[in-house]
Amino acid sequence: MTNLSSLSKATIAIAAAGGVVGAVTVTRLAIGLSVHPLYGVIEFALVATLLGLAGWWLAATARAIRTVAEVCRRSSCGDLEARVSGPREAGNLGKLQADANNMLDVVDAFVREAAASMDYVSHGKYFRKILTRGLPGAFRNSATVVNTATEAMERKVRDFANFAESIGASVDTVARKLTTAAGTLQPNAATMAATAEETSRQSTAVAAASEQAS
Repeated sequence: MTNLSSLSKATIAIAAAGGVVGAVTVTRLAIGLSVHPLYGVIEFALVATLLGLAGWWLAATARAIRTVAEVCRRSSCGDLEARVSGPREAGNLGKLQADANNMLDVVDAFVREAAASMDYVSHGKYFRKILTRGLPGAFRNSATVVNTATEAMERKVRDFANFAESIGASVDTVARKLTTAAGTLQPNAATMAATAEETSRQSTAVAAASEQAS
């Protein structure tokens, strides 16, 4: 009986109560209705005890199911720390309690790992991946997809940084060439200005000589 859930125990108790009633009924039919009243008292006591135990175990079953339902409700509202606590039932009901906790453990682990990974990505750090150890089925597949996307994002950012660096180097080269060309043009500009000034002087002298000759 210790390996049975409350529901199984209640079922057995109800079946036993029915068996007692059936056995007593068959006995009365076999030996006649003149049965000692004490047998009726014993029958009532046995049936009442068995039905009382069945009611007790059914109440325990209802409490266990309500607990699992409440944990499921809290987890659906975002409380992934909700768990089935307290004494565990045996049998299938206990397996239901354990499976509910195991499911929430996996979901909680996946959500925490994904959140931590994306938090690092938001700060430009791509080394933090989702740990796939212990994640089953679709959780592992989803973690692999997120990790692959993180790696692709890291490559894109690195390629863009290299491209920007090469553009910066090209701009620096062009700026240096323009500075060198400007330095080269500056003496030429000074020479051209001196030549223009000399030409202007000579033109003035020629004009004056022409006027004197006239």
